[in-house]
Amino acid sequence: MGETIIGEREVLLVRRQWEREVLPKLERDRGVYEAVRSLFQQVSEGRLAPKPDLKTDKRKSSFAEERRQRFEHWYHSIGFSVTVPKPNVSNREFARRLKLGQSLFYRPDSAGMTYEGFMAAVGQGNHWTVTNEADRAKIGWDSASAGYWFWAEVPEDCPRLRTSWNDLSQAVNLLSLEEYVIVWHAHKAETDKMLDRRFWTWLRTRFGQGALDAGECGGRVRVRRGGPESLAVSDGFVGGRAAEVVTVP
Repeated sequence: MGETIIGEREVLLVRRQWEREVLPKLERDRGVYEAVRSLFQQVSEGRLAPKPDLKTDKRKSSFAEERRQRFEHWYHSIGFSVTVPKPNVSNREFARRLKLGQSLFYRPDSAGMTYEGFMAAVGQGNHWTVTNEADRAKIGWDSASAGYWFWAEVPEDCPRLRTSWNDLSQAVNLLSLEEYVIVWHAHKAETDKMLDRRFWTWLRTRFGQGALDAGECGGRVRVRRGGPESLAVSDGFVGGRAAEVVTVP
């Protein structure tokens, strides 16, 4: 036998409300009449879906899975057959990082996506870091044997201005050249916003005894070479973006 959900008292209350409030409106308002008629029809045919029980409904949107799908789709859209794993990040962590101005990015392993291949895919295959063999030999490349997720700061203007590369590299883990171009182009694809249009970002990537910095120029990434003498200089137009790799469980 089925369980009785509505008792006699509840039925009486509904009946009185119906007679006192609904029936008079049905006689005067065609819209109310049609709405009630449609409701009756749905009830009689059993087409009204029960209201979900929020206490027992375990389904919950996963920002980690949404991020995984976004990056896998993006990499496929620019020509890379990359399988992107789900990041080990909770919804709460996403919310906390968002308030800090950080977003999550995925870098595939270098065998599956070379720096040169990526730059060509985003329309920057003629960049000097791809074509200039003499300068390329001076770059301290940061290859990845395995893909990884990492957090990066994404305010439009670079943070930590007026801080030298020497001080920045002691305080935070700066983005590498390979990470920066992913962050810049992925962020633009997602938000249609270009980072570092007014200022420059120091990179942890070395260039001989110096280091590289990067910013926007003409709607693309521009990378500059910095000599050793520039590493101790605090410039009001140059800062640094921190990067943090997501730990693997």
